[in-house]
Amino acid sequence: SSLGYLNRFPVRDLKIDRAFVRDLDRGESGAILVTAIIGLAHSLGVKIVAEGVETPEQLAFLVAQRCDAAQGFYMSRPIPVAQFGALLAEHRNFVTGQVTPGASR
Repeated sequence: SSLGYLNRFPVRDLKIDRAFVRDLDRGESGAILVTAIIGLAHSLGVKIVAEGVETPEQLAFLVAQRCDAAQGFYMSRPIPVAQFGALLAEHRNFVTGQVTPGASR
């Protein structure tokens, strides 16, 4: 969306589209863009969520850049509601935002 919305609406969270996260694996320009998005969001006091995280390398990069939250197949494929509670109990760090690279899934 337009960056102008960041000034017009009370934005609390900003999501990095998975296309940008996927580009982390495709060279320096992808990393530069994601780093800039995270920096811009933090400068505005906005929390940042990265979607489409599929590899431990992507997660490690996002953690190093102080991304606030991440979602994607690396954390879990879609699961039935009945299994969701067990997943949360097993991996409380996902809920608190303390996702760390190398943690068992």
